[in-house]
Amino acid sequence: MDAFFALCESIRFGADRAAADEEDNDYEAQAAEYAARMRSDALRVTPTLTPELSRAVAGASERLRMGRLPEVWIVNDPRTSAVVPAFGREQPPIIVLTSGIAQVLTPVEVRFVVGHELGHYGLAHPPTMLETSPGSEVEALRSRATQRCREISADRAGLVAAGSLTTSAMVMVKLVSGLGAGHVRLDVRAFLAQLARPPGAPAPEWEPFATHPSLPLRLRALIAFAGSDAYAAAAGAGAGGRPLGKVDEEVQGWLDALGTGVLSGEETRRVDLASAWLGASLVLQDGEASPQERKLLRSLVGEELAAKVLSFGEDLGIAAIQEQLADVVKDLAAGEPRVRNRLAAVFRAFAERLGIHPERSLAWKALPRRLRREIRSVRR
Repeated sequence: MDAFFALCESIRFGADRAAADEEDNDYEAQAAEYAARMRSDALRVTPTLTPELSRAVAGASERLRMGRLPEVWIVNDPRTSAVVPAFGREQPPIIVLTSGIAQVLTPVEVRFVVGHELGHYGLAHPPTMLETSPGSEVEALRSRATQRCREISADRAGLVAAGSLTTSAMVMVKLVSGLGAGHVRLDVRAFLAQLARPPGAPAPEWEPFATHPSLPLRLRALIAFAGSDAYAAAAGAGAGGRPLGKVDEEVQGWLDALGTGVLSGEETRRVDLASAWLGASLVLQDGEASPQERKLLRSLVGEELAAKVLSFGEDLGIAAIQEQLADVVKDLAAGEPRVRNRLAAVFRAFAERLGIHPERSLAWKALPRRLRREIRSVRR
């Protein structure tokens, strides 16, 4: 398995940082329980029962240099999804596929899905269905930005396993649409050629609450990776290709331009603080915060920040909050698009939860024009 883990690390997306060990998490116990349930209610992929799927699993494993076959199970579920519940490299890989996957994809295409899930396993990504709930909505945004970067890494493992960019693209299109070959008549080669062109101006379609990047971005990122030296080495094609670091910078730039990149530590701190002042301005704009509004603010920024900004506002009034808000967001609005877009999404989503039209709030007057434009463009 050492060769497999080394391959996974060699293709990891630069913004997909290795997770720190967490002594208090119970991922392994949850994963074991989940796997036990699957074994009792699912069909195991074997050469005798499911020969074509079994060959697909073996092909993906061989291309990824696993040295052993993962345990793969099929559950009766029409939805097209897959998950690898085992957490950590000490546990053997287990993959759960829905029957919807097997019905929509061909056995050759299943290799991409298997490789994608093995990529999550090989890079020690915490399974999304086992992750604990974030302490606030701002933390949720950070968590999902991290998940999107993990998906880009896993897609790379899927491409290595599939051995074909065209096949990988078709899998993504099928899974997004839920349609099989009888319905999808996409000219994948033409689609890939179109996506290979440099992206134009950022579109105002940022979806900060999504756990996966948009289809065009995922495909464009995969095309860029397919031309890298890391992919050439992983696919056994020898030397050649663009340095992976340059590819990662390019993909990171696309994510940042759309506001879907992971913020740095300093950027995160500033967005947290700005979110707290925005939230306080909204809940205190009528002079007081109801118990429900206090609860919503705590869910947005956490207990500590919510208590600080509410105490400040109740002591000094809404005008003082507006001054703090204007001061904090001034530099953020003029900075990186990813920071501005993140803040815009937080503000619009929280205003909607409070039943306040963003443009009719007192906070709106304290926001720079550039940030107002971003808020108007955010779609949930």
